[in-house]
Amino acid sequence: MPVEKRLLNGMWKLECLSSQEALLPGDVFEISVPGDVHQTLMDESIIPDPFWGENYKECDWVSRCDWLIYRDFTVDPSLKGKKLLLSFDGVDTYSSIRLNGHLLGNTDNMFLQYSFDVTELVYYDGPNRLEVEICSTRATIEKRDATGYFACFNVERIFSRRVQCQFGWDWAPNLLSVGIWQDVCLQTLTDGTIEDVYARGDVYGNASFDIKTDAMTVDAVGRGSSNLFLELEISDGEQTFHKRVPVKGQKNFIDLKVPNPKLWWPNGYGTPALYSYVIVLKEGNRVLDQYKGRFGFRTVELIQEPLDSDKRSFRFEINGKPIFCMGANWVPAHCFTGCIEDETYRHLLTLAKDANLNTLRVWGGGMYENDIFYDLCDEMGILVWQDFMFACGDIPDDDPEFVDDVIQEFKCQVKRLRNHPSIFHWCGGNEKTGAFGKLIKRGDLITKVIAPGIVRDYIPNATYTPSSPFGYMDIANDSRSGDTHGGTYEEAFADDMTKFRKYIDQKQAVFMSEFGLHGPPVIRSLKKFIPNDYLWPLNGIWESHVQDNPYNSIPETFVQIQQACAEQLFFKPENIGDFVKTAGTFYAEYLYAEFQHHRRRLPENSGAMIWMLNDCWPAANWSIVDFYGQPKQAYYALKRACQPVMLSFREKDTKIKLYLTNNSLSEVTGDVAIYLQDVDGSVNRLLAESKISIHTHDSRVVIEIDRSDLLTDIKNSYLLAVLETQSGTLQEIYFHDLWKDIAWPEPRLSMQVISSGQGKDGYRTVCRISTKKFARCVNVVTTEDIQVLMSDNYFDLPAGQSKDVVITSSEPFRADQLILNHWLTDWEDEQVNPVEKDFETVSKD
Repeated sequence: MPVEKRLLNGMWKLECLSSQEALLPGDVFEISVPGDVHQTLMDESIIPDPFWGENYKECDWVSRCDWLIYRDFTVDPSLKGKKLLLSFDGVDTYSSIRLNGHLLGNTDNMFLQYSFDVTELVYYDGPNRLEVEICSTRATIEKRDATGYFACFNVERIFSRRVQCQFGWDWAPNLLSVGIWQDVCLQTLTDGTIEDVYARGDVYGNASFDIKTDAMTVDAVGRGSSNLFLELEISDGEQTFHKRVPVKGQKNFIDLKVPNPKLWWPNGYGTPALYSYVIVLKEGNRVLDQYKGRFGFRTVELIQEPLDSDKRSFRFEINGKPIFCMGANWVPAHCFTGCIEDETYRHLLTLAKDANLNTLRVWGGGMYENDIFYDLCDEMGILVWQDFMFACGDIPDDDPEFVDDVIQEFKCQVKRLRNHPSIFHWCGGNEKTGAFGKLIKRGDLITKVIAPGIVRDYIPNATYTPSSPFGYMDIANDSRSGDTHGGTYEEAFADDMTKFRKYIDQKQAVFMSEFGLHGPPVIRSLKKFIPNDYLWPLNGIWESHVQDNPYNSIPETFVQIQQACAEQLFFKPENIGDFVKTAGTFYAEYLYAEFQHHRRRLPENSGAMIWMLNDCWPAANWSIVDFYGQPKQAYYALKRACQPVMLSFREKDTKIKLYLTNNSLSEVTGDVAIYLQDVDGSVNRLLAESKISIHTHDSRVVIEIDRSDLLTDIKNSYLLAVLETQSGTLQEIYFHDLWKDIAWPEPRLSMQVISSGQGKDGYRTVCRISTKKFARCVNVVTTEDIQVLMSDNYFDLPAGQSKDVVITSSEPFRADQLILNHWLTDWEDEQVNPVEKDFETVSKD
């Protein structure tokens, strides 16, 4: 019979082994596995919610205590004589594990799976006691002498193999998770076991499976058994293919040719076709074990070739096709890693896919993600740039024990993840010393020798770079090769933020893997972690949740920067609604302009990944989707910047150039024009027009005008570019004089339902929003905390135009639960609907 696996997840018991005033002697609580000690203590009202206000400062003691997590379980007497293996997929972090009083072993790496043979230790006639004694991470690492080492935020952390950003970052609190954060499993091993499978396919239909069986299988072969076979079945849901081979030893392989394979493509480039496989180990007709999974037919190549005399490309090709990586950086979706729910992954990745993103970088200060993350990326066609878990400091490769531990971690994680077609690039970690200057470079042994050796041993054709950023100059972050970190807001802020477009234009990288700015979430999210009395004016609670970077060249904090930018570009905020409107809009406009800049430099630049997609706790900083899953204004701006076909303006000296960037699958032909309009709708002057034709994966200027063409007597004006093609109309709005002095008119918005009904993904409602005059930052919000997805939001709408917005929700909602806002409305008031509406209920047909 196949290997039997029994999860020992569920409710365990929790006791504190340290003296602590908040707890009584003998207190025993229930804790979820997977889970986190903090969550249990919150549920029991022992600690306050760490995410509310500044409560996290009161919770530091939790990670300074030792904890005992335990449970009893029984083993069926029928399993006597079978080999039993007890596995822990993730313990956070330092622990001793005992079964029935026997020490099985110790853990010191939350990224490593630990397995123990418990065949001789289990009881079949009564309960078994399984105990995990977790030692304080803080107490453990504070004993470490870190003299001579460098790391941002906390030096001792670099010796601990756990999530690094939990030691406090420029966007995360100093709050260490504690607990058993992944599955615990009891396995029953049989006479033969499939231990591991490496599955991959190429564009020619060659499917290859390297299969490792256990030693018992090899023994059977050695004893003369010729009746052991491996049977393979692969299927795409329409066609099924089979092959059978004899077992030759512990290492075996099966190769199979699939005619006309369906290829795995990234989002926007085709369908991410997946094939399922089942490998069965048999002795005669008796099934010993089976192994299931999915893989894809695809190839990846990293092209680094001369662009000119002093630049080298950093371009990825998937299935032989050049790809522009439109993406974001991904951080852990919760401070407490054992508390991340599957639905959180699904929601965030759906938002990424819907925003036309095709790439996510799993950042090196976080964690190797849970299986569901990679499974969903496979299904959605989201490329994964996988960092090894190092960030912003030295890597102590002069410590032999540390190196040995890391080697086991690398082997474990590379083998676990290598079958995912979504993982297209491996990287040694984030911002190792040497990235931004000629600092101490401890870590080269790991990032340049050990890591690439393990990656290419387990994945021979893998692409790999030793760090992000990476380049071929003395300073790794030199933008003339490799990937580059760093946006432009710091330079612009130090000079004059109204000149931000000039500073963006000066950034000339060949691949931008980190850039961004920070901005607030929606007011409803702010109210979930900031008390009402502290929402305005900005204060210490804001500072705690936004955090700051002590290595920043700007003396102002992140909160102060947000407020200053809002005042420079718009007006001085007088309340929280004003601040969310102005700071959030500036964040969106800056990110939009910066992303457009990198895209229109195609093909010299081949990637743009913003910092960052998501948050690990409630904050008002870099993420475009807040901790509660609500998109910020910047999310929708990025979605528009990631359209396959993009129009963008670039202003240089006296010239204003209109670019057309094509990342669609086909050539774009049509007519393009630039109009000068004003916000009242009284001016509509054609400035230039042209017929265009542009190939896929290309970007170029299609119209150029002189700034003198803009009539000085036309006030409150902007440029409108319109592209007409057979597939539809594309527009781009450009305020050549920015926004501060624009006299915005009352737009006179109206909204009506075009259609509504229930589909497989929930309720789908199409609302048509129309305006008489220019409407700035049009956005639809709900009065209730309903989880809805908008096809677009926070958009500008020229005078006399309409726009259809698709609203998807898991439940029906009423018309009076919708608010339609724009620049002149009060964003703080969530109970007023200031627009005409032409419907009563949004519900199932």
